[in-house]
Amino acid sequence: MDRKKNDIEVVKIKNQIEKYKIVKQILSQMHPDGYWLHKKSNSDVYLGNGLEYVDYETTHFCLALIDYFLKREALFRCNKTDKPVIQEITKTIFPITWRAGLIEVIYALIKMGYGNVVELNCAWSMLESKRDYQGKFLLDWTPPKAQLKQEKRNEPNKWITFYPLISLKYRFNKNK
Repeated sequence: MDRKKNDIEVVKIKNQIEKYKIVKQILSQMHPDGYWLHKKSNSDVYLGNGLEYVDYETTHFCLALIDYFLKREALFRCNKTDKPVIQEITKTIFPITWRAGLIEVIYALIKMGYGNVVELNCAWSMLESKRDYQGKFLLDWTPPKAQLKQEKRNEPNKWITFYPLISLKYRFNKNK
């Protein structure tokens, strides 16, 4: 990630990776904007393409996902840097992982050692804007039918506060 595309080692590894049958299959199904989700007909729901990553190192996929998010400052469309990939990605959501929200993206990138890269500055600012005067973070959205009932939307939430605080703790730490 810290090397140029034409670096000899990067080119060599990229050529080796692309020889794997599963990688060819995945790349052939990739959306031009760089993602592998397909919109379900007659719906606003997006579905994965159903590929199974059996017996294959996931490191390459992690690097591809990191690259995907960093090229978009973690939140935005590739060709429209002011428009979120999906609206939920700008929100604090509980339960965590119910939908891809702001906290999930930041937390995942931090755990992989990318917490303090310049590409995340906008995401950090957006997260900071969700903090109240007491330092707690506000809940933007929770599913109405969630099993775990939470505080009200736009009010401080202990879980929404917990994950950003962990993220802030590890923001500058490359050794998770």
